[in-house]
Amino acid sequence: TTAATAAPPKPPVALPPALQRVSDLVKKLTTPSTGSSSEAEENIRVLDELKTLEAQLVQNEINFSQYMQIVIPTLLQCLQHGQPCFELNSPVQTFRHSILEFIHRLPMSEAVRRHVDAILLAVVPLMET
Repeated sequence: TTAATAAPPKPPVALPPALQRVSDLVKKLTTPSTGSSSEAEENIRVLDELKTLEAQLVQNEINFSQYMQIVIPTLLQCLQHGQPCFELNSPVQTFRHSILEFIHRLPMSEAVRRHVDAILLAVVPLMET
């Protein structure tokens, strides 16, 4: 009799360098509390860098689709779990506004269309606040 041998597990597929950088940046994003200005300022810096990488990735639909899968869930989580802040110059308010601006400026593409339902579920309650 022969023993059944399982195929060795496949190694995880490595992301292209730009997408690996995106993944690393997204891990740094946190949901800032209302009083945590240093955390919010760091989030703003990370979001600015994500915008720069987006400009590079939007030309390649496959990479942009992966970019969206990495970025959108975290940004929506920050919106949904963070507290609204109505102080105009507050870093927390600036960060939340930057997320909404980021979403608003996404190019119309199939990669974005896949996330429309999640975006609407996160943004509509904000308008009710």
